[in-house]
Amino acid sequence: MPQHSDLDGKLKVTTLVHADSGDGPSNAARRLHEALVELGCDATLFVGRVRRAVRGNVVLYRPSMRMWDRWCRTVRGWRVTATMRVLRGRQRREGSEAFPFFLMRSVHGREFFEQLPPSDVFIVRSVSPFVDFVAFFREVPKRAPVVLELSDMAFFTGGCQYSYGCDKYRRRCCACPQLGGRRVYDLAAEEWEVKHAALRSAIASGRLHVVAPSRWLASVAQQSELLRGAPITVIPYGVDPEVFRPLPRLVARQLLSIPMDVTVLAFAVGGSLTRPGKGLPVVQHLTAQLSMRRNFLLVTWGWLGSSGVLPNSRYLGFLDDEHAVTLAYNVADVVLVPSQAEAFGLVALEAQACGVPVVGFRVGGIAEIVRDGVTGLLAEDGDVDGLVERVERLLDDGELRARMGENARRVVLEEYTVELQARRYLDLCQTVGSKSVGSAGETSRPQGQTVV
Repeated sequence: MPQHSDLDGKLKVTTLVHADSGDGPSNAARRLHEALVELGCDATLFVGRVRRAVRGNVVLYRPSMRMWDRWCRTVRGWRVTATMRVLRGRQRREGSEAFPFFLMRSVHGREFFEQLPPSDVFIVRSVSPFVDFVAFFREVPKRAPVVLELSDMAFFTGGCQYSYGCDKYRRRCCACPQLGGRRVYDLAAEEWEVKHAALRSAIASGRLHVVAPSRWLASVAQQSELLRGAPITVIPYGVDPEVFRPLPRLVARQLLSIPMDVTVLAFAVGGSLTRPGKGLPVVQHLTAQLSMRRNFLLVTWGWLGSSGVLPNSRYLGFLDDEHAVTLAYNVADVVLVPSQAEAFGLVALEAQACGVPVVGFRVGGIAEIVRDGVTGLLAEDGDVDGLVERVERLLDDGELRARMGENARRVVLEEYTVELQARRYLDLCQTVGSKSVGSAGETSRPQGQTVV
């Protein structure tokens, strides 16, 4: 078992993530890291890319400039590039390019081990293409326990972010529907076998612990063959309620030059607005329906790419400053979260922290953090007309919006602060970092148990 290497006995926790900001998983990783620092934990953020100032110790991975290492990265890069070309070509031929597909491969191989900070516990989040999946899970659990945080399904499937009804991940991924489903041993099957070999040894050592941000994601992870036998703990994401908070609407709209006499709907994504599954086509249909009956403005932010600005909308660009994001939420009467699948729903949580009701589909983690009829309104999955009806109901009833906004803020303060999330993580890390590991697979609680 690893020993604390500092003199004051603080638990050393290192979080690995591909970047410190830019999308939901990286933003959540940074927030948790800073909250752990505030609690007095000896926390380090080990990242592949730095975009902003972060409190606490941050270690940026810098690839070695040794000739041999550079040559190895080049060769691995050729392999990864060739695989990605095959993947994209197959998706285009099969008409499945809409689905994100992740390969847990990295050009860095085992090289990053040289810069990996010493730690009592490692927290692993979204790491591709920064960390090589196989090299990490075969080596690091031998040094210290690993807490694997799920931000979607990609860690326990053959590569899909969400399975969208396919249940092959429960046994063995093959003939992937998102890759066309024609070849039994396809890229998904190959990736599944690689993950299985790496995760089996980590789980057998008793030093792999899984965290899911929602009960929904924990339940599907428990059904997967890749994580069979791994203990799973549910720890919801949190936000800083001093940052994400209600602001005077008049001030917010004046600062963003939005009139007070217009109804405002907000649609935002931590990454790309056009990312499949986030609901842009639903928003387009919804706004087309609403525009025939009422005057409104759609405010959007996130990566929009080459799709251009949506009709009847105000595009704020990609907002990477949390205070600017808070300002944007506060101009809205209703926030739309029409995702087809969502492990948690950080946009919904941030909106509720700002006292704005949310309308979305009853899917994944959204159904847990948005209390239907209390903090927002939920339509059944895929019921676009039901979504439109719920938006109109809120827009027509100012008292209902105000009441739901107050309830939303109260729920966040009671259940979803980043301090509460950090305390739960610290408790878990102290448990897994100090417990003695006996025989292979032995853990301090029944394997596969979900703990809230």
